[in-house]
Amino acid sequence: MPTIEPNQQPHHVVIIKFKIENEIVFNYFDTLPKEEWDEKLFRDLHYGIPPLIQVACASTVFPKTSRLPGRKAMKSSLC
Repeated sequence: MPTIEPNQQPHHVVIIKFKIENEIVFNYFDTLPKEEWDEKLFRDLHYGIPPLIQVACASTVFPKTSRLPGRKAMKSSLC
């Protein structure tokens, strides 16, 4: 099973286990109480993904942004 698996019914995403090696993300979670980790992760995904989609869609209007890493794949699959 992959780490992230979208499930068409009932429209949810299953995240099994993953590792993020990023100092900013580490420092953010390191300052939070352990009881808040899941809540903050879900909240941040909820609020973080829509702006990424908007940036990807905007690259169709402003092609220069499509040169950023990952934007081309997002644009083709989400817009």
